[in-house]
Amino acid sequence: MRSILSLIWLAAAVATPAPASEADLRVLDLSGDIDRHVVIAEGTEELYQGHPTTLLMPDGKTVFAVWNLGHGGHAGPVARSDDGGRSWTRIDELMPEE
Repeated sequence: MRSILSLIWLAAAVATPAPASEADLRVLDLSGDIDRHVVIAEGTEELYQGHPTTLLMPDGKTVFAVWNLGHGGHAGPVARSDDGGRSWTRIDELMPEE
């Protein structure tokens, strides 16, 4: 599992989207479609959890997400979805302590 996660981090670090002209760029705003929202880790007034980074694996169903604790803080919490993001399992314990 550790080698898979290392590959995920590497893929996320080197993946760069192809440049698109403004005419080619389509935007779909799902922010108001709350039926599609899934909360993995809800923040509180004392703890901000944000700036998620996600990676969809080639199978089209497995998604990994990592996010920050505190605004601009270190990345730490990690979750995995095997159903395209509908449900999530925290996998923090699989990450190295550092």
